[in-house]
Amino acid sequence: MTQATIDADAPAPAPAGRSDSLSTAAGVAFLVLVGLVSALTLFYLSSPSGELLLALALLFAWLVLGLTWVVWALVELVLGIRARSFRRRRWQWLVASALVVVVTAALVVTSLPLKARFALSESRLDDAVSDVLLVPVTGTAPTAQDAESTRLGSRCVALFCFDSIAVVGDDVYFSSSSGIFGEAGFAYSDDGYPVPNDGGTGGSGWTFEELGDGWYSFYVSD
Repeated sequence: MTQATIDADAPAPAPAGRSDSLSTAAGVAFLVLVGLVSALTLFYLSSPSGELLLALALLFAWLVLGLTWVVWALVELVLGIRARSFRRRRWQWLVASALVVVVTAALVVTSLPLKARFALSESRLDDAVSDVLLVPVTGTAPTAQDAESTRLGSRCVALFCFDSIAVVGDDVYFSSSSGIFGEAGFAYSDDGYPVPNDGGTGGSGWTFEELGDGWYSFYVSD
């Protein structure tokens, strides 16, 4: 009778699945955040130019997520060693988020976001090249500062927006100056690599990446 009374007065143990439920909720939230930052990163890198503030914000987000992942993994490792068992359910979100990062990194390394967005816009860009080359253009600088001397100023073509569009000989430059680099965009040339639009300074700091069909993405470092 005394034992029954003691048992009845003892505090009820915590539900066995409560910690797992909290871990699952945290894991889902973390995975969603990783997916969101990954999507924003791929969108940012789908254009040769982009806002510097967004680039810094994404860098900060990746640093925070990376630090959180490392701390979380260490905590789970210590708990697993103490309990002499590793619960798969508590690790699955860490593994899933790591896989998302690996896939994102692979897409970034292969420039697939940029190539995919460009492929969707190529026909409209081809039309823009034809329109620009129909009329002789005076002035060749594609930078935003010299946009008034180009045939076309700031405008959007398909999925891209540019500060200026300029002609250098038979080459056409679609340029923006709002990225991490001093200038970035696309160049069209039907006879090999485009001539750097640098006023004859030798093309120092210009980097071209071939996209096919006479198109190149370019970056100009200051």
